[in-house]
Amino acid sequence: MIYVDAICEYPKDAIIAKARRYGGRWCHMWCDGDLEELHRMADAIHLKREYFQDVEGFPHYDLVESRRKLAIQFGAQEMSLRAWIKQKKGLKKRKT
Repeated sequence: MIYVDAICEYPKDAIIAKARRYGGRWCHMWCDGDLEELHRMADAIHLKREYFQDVEGFPHYDLVESRRKLAIQFGAQEMSLRAWIKQKKGLKKRKT
């Protein structure tokens, strides 16, 4: 399953290259399983593979609002990161 969180506006005083590039507004797109599924979605919404952020525990892409809308049209589910982390922790507890 592919997920996107809400668009967030990042503070101008914390400007980094990414914030300048995205105008300070973006969200995340991630998956709960196969990274190839995530990359296929990225291809479908015309993201370059170089935008992939292979962060341990949270591999993802950052999306601007127009790409987020496309991802949802292609089947991504809206979910907050907080809810996803809580769900992920709950699944781990049930497995042990």
